[in-house]
Amino acid sequence: MAARPGLPPTVRRQAERALAAFCEARVPPQHRAQVRLEFAFRGSAATIFECRPPWRPEDAGRPWTRMPVVQLRYGAGRWRLYWADGRNRWHPDPAADAAGDPYIGVSVAQSPDIETLLGQVTRDPTGAFSG
Repeated sequence: MAARPGLPPTVRRQAERALAAFCEARVPPQHRAQVRLEFAFRGSAATIFECRPPWRPEDAGRPWTRMPVVQLRYGAGRWRLYWADGRNRWHPDPAADAAGDPYIGVSVAQSPDIETLLGQVTRDPTGAFSG
């Protein structure tokens, strides 16, 4: 099996900055002991995770749980937006057709600018990204 090509360095740097700002802005400082957002890259995809500490006292000090909520896939000069279902399977953004996004193709919200798609996640008109 061939390895997936990674992101071009300039695209990755722009994505890292946008994702870090997005994750920071979504969780108010006073709630970061209970929930935080993190992101990770794998190949040409960036995944945003909702992270929570162990809820049982006997699990204190264990790693936080990570639940994937958003995935942005890069290819052909565009980012594509996906949401995770309860089984961690990825699906195209359901609001792509309803949003009137000019970058729609094959029922997947697309944009050369990752911040455009992060704005779609923030608006979340169908609730797909907020559980």
